[in-house]
Amino acid sequence: MVIDLADRIFAEQQPVEERGLLVAMQLVMDEAVRHTTGTRAGMRNAFVLVAPVLGQIPTWLYREHPLVQVVGVGRPDRPEREAFLARQWRGFFGAAGEVPLADVLDAFAALTDGMSFWDLEALRLASHHEQIAIGETRKLLDVFRHGTREDPWERLSVDVLAQARGQLTRQVMGQEAAVDAVLDVLTMARGGIGLDGARPSPRPKGVLFFVGPTGVGKTELAKAVTELVFHDPTAFARFDMSEYAQEHAAERLTGAPPSYVGYEAGGQLTNRMKERPFSLILFDEVEKAHPRILDRFLQILDDGRLTDGLGDTVYFGQAFLIFTSNIGSTRMERQPDGTERVVSSVDPNLDANSLGEHYRLAVREHFLRIGRPEILGRIGEERIVPFDRLRELHIDGILGKFLRGISESAREKYSVDVTFEPSLLELGRKECQHAAVIALGGRGIRNFVQSRVLAPINRAVLANPGRNLAVAALDGRVVVEATR
Repeated sequence: MVIDLADRIFAEQQPVEERGLLVAMQLVMDEAVRHTTGTRAGMRNAFVLVAPVLGQIPTWLYREHPLVQVVGVGRPDRPEREAFLARQWRGFFGAAGEVPLADVLDAFAALTDGMSFWDLEALRLASHHEQIAIGETRKLLDVFRHGTREDPWERLSVDVLAQARGQLTRQVMGQEAAVDAVLDVLTMARGGIGLDGARPSPRPKGVLFFVGPTGVGKTELAKAVTELVFHDPTAFARFDMSEYAQEHAAERLTGAPPSYVGYEAGGQLTNRMKERPFSLILFDEVEKAHPRILDRFLQILDDGRLTDGLGDTVYFGQAFLIFTSNIGSTRMERQPDGTERVVSSVDPNLDANSLGEHYRLAVREHFLRIGRPEILGRIGEERIVPFDRLRELHIDGILGKFLRGISESAREKYSVDVTFEPSLLELGRKECQHAAVIALGGRGIRNFVQSRVLAPINRAVLANPGRNLAVAALDGRVVVEATR
């Protein structure tokens, strides 16, 4: 007797009507009569329960039971996937007389790693439904996995990449080295030439580790890259890894195991990749995550896939992953009175190259200290991208960027022009040169604009509807006058 999808007949708390069924199953297993004659003499009739997830079968049915054996059936290995294609070759769209089997077999076997036989059969049907020939294996898999024919990475033309540096450095000022590192990865992703020969890699399109002081543009650069590649700000997803400081929080990424509360909901990360496979995923403050949770990234970085609590596999082959961290920026220092406080670990006199080496060393030491050097090995030390601290020569540019944003907002919302006098720029430059502001990076400059400039502008625009405004500084105060 074979009962398929056996996990569907068990509830976490069995109702009365299920108990008789469960007792009957146990009796079948325990009291089956042995054959006394024929070729099966001495054997019992087999009773087979088939389930996709073992955890949903009550443990008392199989644990420490001498007559029961658990047989794990893994996903098809490479020879089995090759055999499937050879057997079903004529069943794929475009196979008959157009593409030799030998030309497709290697790529098909490599790209379908981790797929079940049900997945492979669904892929065959998809080739007919979408009218995509088996010779276009990568395109067929993209449509099957991601549900789209359009590949945003293909839009990264030579012209777009040539103009990208100017676009990114205007959005994130003072971080030219970081922008160049990003452009190198984008160029390699677009070029597609890798270490796997002609076989497309299943790994993420790009992986970078941003490290540096707070407020210097790490998240801003990630958002700018999202806009550049995907032309859609909603393709950006941020995961605050400080929320994963406890080991059990890993369930939030991939979903709770079967029979646990929230099992049907899936995981936050895996759900995101199901919905938006073409994404830039930012793992913010990754040093605050529990080391066990970081182990989940090994499979993503190696194989480009992750299996959730529902047993579904999601793929990261079209995603760009960025890890960010402030490792090396601060340290705890004991005070004479015995208390501890956070102090800067960065010498303010270091130049950009020395500061970059300081941060690279801090990242290496961190992963060694938590016993996870293999994670850094998967990312690659050459993918550690240090960000420079805010330097005085960039204050004017960042301040001007925020003020231009105010002007654009006023023009769009109220159709009025807001101009900023040199005296205001001088006040902003003076205020933002303080060490406390420099330590906060661009956030310090933003705080100045929000607290000192935005409030009087909003008051003036409401009090003088339809009139243009001039913003200046007088005796350390921000003054706004209506000019028309």
